[in-house]
Amino acid sequence: MSEVKRVFKVNGKPFFPIGAEGVFSGGYTVKQGEEEFPFKSLKAMHGNSIAIPVNWDQIEPVEGKFDFTSVDSLIANARKYDLRLILLWFATWKNAAMEFAPSWVKTIPNDLNGSLTLPVTNCGPSPRIVRLIWMPIKRHLWLCVNI
Repeated sequence: MSEVKRVFKVNGKPFFPIGAEGVFSGGYTVKQGEEEFPFKSLKAMHGNSIAIPVNWDQIEPVEGKFDFTSVDSLIANARKYDLRLILLWFATWKNAAMEFAPSWVKTIPNDLNGSLTLPVTNCGPSPRIVRLIWMPIKRHLWLCVNI
């Protein structure tokens, strides 16, 4: 067998993810008191990583008003159970639909044709969409990681 040239690393060390994906098609919403269940279950199975969806409509239901409570809970539980957390970001499009974008975003007219769709360039979301959500969540996650 040939030598492996590419290795996935975490904190500079090779990492092989053994994990699961939380089945929360509507985002990370669970009953109070059950927030730790997926983390506790995965740890009991000797996993080391968990992927859980986070929806834009949960984070910013009103333009400019951010609520990172669900993200903070995910980060706290991943730390508590010593698991690597993979956030599956459902924002503008998933399965060719805008169902996870906040309702206020769906009213932004597309500059090209006036339809109620998010403006998208050939290689990704428009600069306005990047300013609207990518930068705030990136900033929040950076602060969480660097506490």
